[in-house]
Amino acid sequence: MNTRGVLLNLVEHSITGKALVEEFKKMFAARGGPPKVLRLNNGSEMVSQALQRFCDDKTGIVHIPPGWEVVKPLPPPPTRW
Repeated sequence: MNTRGVLLNLVEHSITGKALVEEFKKMFAARGGPPKVLRLNNGSEMVSQALQRFCDDKTGIVHIPPGWEVVKPLPPPPTRW
């Protein structure tokens, strides 16, 4: 099953990679584990070393090229949900 939904409803003026990891931990626990792939934009928290380390051996990460979703929508990534 593929989803294209918003997984986190986190609105902050600024968020660190470490804070994002804490939110992903909660979300993964609530959903019974991580998805196969997270599709993320290129915000600084999304490309942080903290998130990269957290996702190692848990889930894949696909970064959307800047402006790509405006020109051509990406197909939804496969997930376990």
